[in-house]
Amino acid sequence: MIAPAHSLTQRDDAFLLTFVDDTEEAPWMVATDRHRAAIDAFFIPLHYYASRVHPEWYVSSELFIRFARPDGTTGQVAPDTFVVRARRQSRRSFDLRRTRVAPLFVLEVVSPESKSRDEQEKVRLYDWLGVQEYAIFDPNATEQHRLKGHHRDAHGDWAPWPVGRRGDLQSAVLGLTLVPEGRLLRLEDAEGQRLRTAPEEARAREAAEAARRKAESRLAAVEAELAQLRQSQA
Repeated sequence: MIAPAHSLTQRDDAFLLTFVDDTEEAPWMVATDRHRAAIDAFFIPLHYYASRVHPEWYVSSELFIRFARPDGTTGQVAPDTFVVRARRQSRRSFDLRRTRVAPLFVLEVVSPESKSRDEQEKVRLYDWLGVQEYAIFDPNATEQHRLKGHHRDAHGDWAPWPVGRRGDLQSAVLGLTLVPEGRLLRLEDAEGQRLRTAPEEARAREAAEAARRKAESRLAAVEAELAQLRQSQA
């Protein structure tokens, strides 16, 4: 259920009423090739992982999340990636007014146009919406400052998310580690194995298919040699 970390105050009221919606026309919604590559390198492996390991997760990218403002109107925000415990189905939006289930995890990939919005306004909005973890990845920042975020601490308070020695974030809700790799953000499982991107997945399938064909060829050669040996002994 949606459970804001605090009661709605007059400051929250004013903030939610003045929060500017994500729309298709908003300048911060335009994705450059670099921005899109960073999103895909994170979203696609996470989507594959969820389909195999967590069928109870709904994982989406740049889909509008709609929420009720204090005056009864509807606001909307479109995270670069979010995970929520909900039915996996095709959606045109995710409506918190009907589902009453807040995202477990949100990622925003920073662009020059979205920087202050992602690092300030959305920190406050996702807190109020009841998000458990909010990761912010800036591919244009210096290496040690590319990844940061907020999460619920042991007391349930919305607090800065401690960064590890690799500049990584340990996600309790995903059971994965977020690791910056150059201008991309990658994911590792509990065993430290990197979740594959789409090109890596394709190369792995090609390598497996090549290995299968090679093994079949060797087996056929062995069988041919055995057949010749049997004929020579007949």
